[in-house]
Amino acid sequence: MSDSVLSPNLPTPRSPWIAGPLFDIFFMFGGLIFALGWLVFDFFSPLDYVGQHAAKIVSIFFLSGGHLFAPFLLMALSSRERARARMINPRFDIHLWSLLFVPVALYGGAAIIFSTQYQTTKPSIIDIRPLIALMGFFWFTWNSWHFGMQNFGVMQIYRSKSGITSHISRKFDLIISIYAGVILPVVLAANASVAIDFFTVFWGPVTFLRPFIPPMMIGAGILAIAAVIRIILDDTKSIPLAMAYFSIFAQVFLIWHLPILFITLAQATTHWFQEIFLISQIYADEKVKKTSSYRHYKIFAAILAVLMLIGGPLYFLIFRIDTVRTFKISVSGMMKGLDKITPEIFWLVATIFSILMFFSLGHFYLDRIIYKGRRW
Repeated sequence: MSDSVLSPNLPTPRSPWIAGPLFDIFFMFGGLIFALGWLVFDFFSPLDYVGQHAAKIVSIFFLSGGHLFAPFLLMALSSRERARARMINPRFDIHLWSLLFVPVALYGGAAIIFSTQYQTTKPSIIDIRPLIALMGFFWFTWNSWHFGMQNFGVMQIYRSKSGITSHISRKFDLIISIYAGVILPVVLAANASVAIDFFTVFWGPVTFLRPFIPPMMIGAGILAIAAVIRIILDDTKSIPLAMAYFSIFAQVFLIWHLPILFITLAQATTHWFQEIFLISQIYADEKVKKTSSYRHYKIFAAILAVLMLIGGPLYFLIFRIDTVRTFKISVSGMMKGLDKITPEIFWLVATIFSILMFFSLGHFYLDRIIYKGRRW
């Protein structure tokens, strides 16, 4: 009997990884590995908050810019992605550019009020803060949902690649992503007064959440146990999916341990690593199929690297300016130093923040379009 009969040409099993074990572990879970490593270092180190602050600055400098601009870069360089986006949403361009209206209206409104009051009397922060806080609330709500849904998307990618397509499994992942990826981090951040300044503007210090945290963390523990059981019961025993579960629960427990550090170091850095990796993979796959060359991918990676590397020096130069150090608007809805500036400075800061906020909101929207219905 011939070999072809004994060994028919069966389809090659799909890899459960996106690019391979090494790349996936480094990029999809590298932020978490970084955070866990810092936790060990922090435990044995005499460094106090200065060391913690340094870790946050490093992660923000080198990852935030690359992650924020990655989807814009993909759309700018890939005509296929632009065509795909317009096919998914015929009003794609209108919806994207309309996001500029929100920060322009709110920051611009605050600048108009400030300038008007400045000509007649001392500006009142009470009149302006609600507009800044409303922008912070809008950004923070979408940002929190964005983080949770990326966790959900990562789980679905690995489920699909492992051949696990159960509707129940998808619902289970969605529950975990919303509870452990959205609700719990927001509650823990609110309790620690981290990154949610708009709460202080509208409601004052958030103390009523404290009694709810222990039972909510118990709920997270129960979900983590359920996830372990789910992995055991799945025939495929997908290692990448197990790591995705571990990642989201580890982020929650690290944030619970020290919110002011690990909201950035565990949750945000993991999110940034994943975004850069996934967008780069999409662009690489398209260009390699077209040209059988990684030349375009190298250009893409080089531009991302530049965006990441200039973030640190730019941040340092801007925030060393005395005016910027005394007057600050927070993306999460707070301001300070209002009595030390002129309308011209306020307008300048409002313009800069409107542009930055557009890119932030725009990348939320672009991610939703880019990842929708995509096969990995």
